[in-house]
Amino acid sequence: MHFPRTAEEQQARFIAEFADVELPVLMSSNLGLAGAWTIPGDTGTDLLHLYGPLSGLADLTASARWIAQLPPDHPYLRLYEWISGTDIRYARTVRSLLDPVDHGWWERRVQVPLAAPYFVATCRYGLTGERTVRRGLSTALRAIDANGQVSVAMAYDTLFGDFGSTRVIGTAPTAEIFDAVLNEHTAPSAADRDPWAIAAAVPAPYSPLR
Repeated sequence: MHFPRTAEEQQARFIAEFADVELPVLMSSNLGLAGAWTIPGDTGTDLLHLYGPLSGLADLTASARWIAQLPPDHPYLRLYEWISGTDIRYARTVRSLLDPVDHGWWERRVQVPLAAPYFVATCRYGLTGERTVRRGLSTALRAIDANGQVSVAMAYDTLFGDFGSTRVIGTAPTAEIFDAVLNEHTAPSAADRDPWAIAAAVPAPYSPLR
């Protein structure tokens, strides 16, 4: 068995193993993959997986029960045993997605791929920003998506103790346009959050959102 040595080799093997083994199990368990992107950074490349759409905890519980019934020799149960060190850190996290348009937006995005480059915007806010940042984001996303220059593919928001974090994923001709449109429509919350951090994102070969 070949154990990858470089970070690039590890990522390539992880992507292949996910596509060949884990993804079919997730799809069969009705825990679908909503989107997957690689995000280059100063300390390496992050691989972002988002799952769903889910209607609630019942869907997640049913998926877990289905996976728990896999036979003991199924390769899914031995996934990623070769991973060591810190080049790959893998954890499954399910977060609630923010619907920027309506309940059919995800299906339309899958059926009609977005052609422009993808970008990911992330911001962090404290408890004082919960009202202006979190509650106003759905309205802002609808306005951003209607802008014509930026298409919102997906967004999610989560809370960690005394601060929150919001991430918006979408396409635009350039990072500068993505940043400008996002800041224009989220300006009312600027004083209550950190500035948006923008990064390029490349869809993985198996991502439904391309």
